[in-house]
Amino acid sequence: RAPEGDPARPHLTTIISEVDRLSGLTGDLLHFSSEVPPPVRSLVRLADLVRQTLKPLGARLAQARVGITLGLDEEARASVDAPRMLRVLHNLVANSLDAMRGGGSLNIQCERLNGRCVVSVGDSGCGMSEDVQRRIFEPFFSHGKPHGTGLGMAIVRKIVEEHGGAVRVQSRPAQGTVVSVDLPAAG
Repeated sequence: RAPEGDPARPHLTTIISEVDRLSGLTGDLLHFSSEVPPPVRSLVRLADLVRQTLKPLGARLAQARVGITLGLDEEARASVDAPRMLRVLHNLVANSLDAMRGGGSLNIQCERLNGRCVVSVGDSGCGMSEDVQRRIFEPFFSHGKPHGTGLGMAIVRKIVEEHGGAVRVQSRPAQGTVVSVDLPAAG
């Protein structure tokens, strides 16, 4: 609400940004360390979750000069806890954006394969070494993120496994990363 020329405005922006960051950190810690209730599942079109994830990130993607390619099977449906699966997708997209600091391309695919649904998030970013890939799901392990908590991928795996799924990572240094989430298909 501060007027445009108010000298306090940049400080207020920083405060708001840091409150958001700390709120996210608190949420990550609570989700990771506590006994969370079982997922509240409903039949969800995964393509809708992808679009819902990307909508609030539009400005950030444009500012980061990241192009998006979508290949979404509209019939890929799974029985999931939608807010938790949105968190998975948000974490994966945020990681991709962090890996493409100079711009790049983000490729999100959603498809049905042999009674499973696979959502993959691929980027043209910096990629990861084999050592980093081995540790990527360890709690508090962070790679290349100055403000990361190291809980993002641990939470991704925990949520996906709660849904009877699995997470796979394929990456090479300087060649990008693809993270695939494999879930049981519904109906």
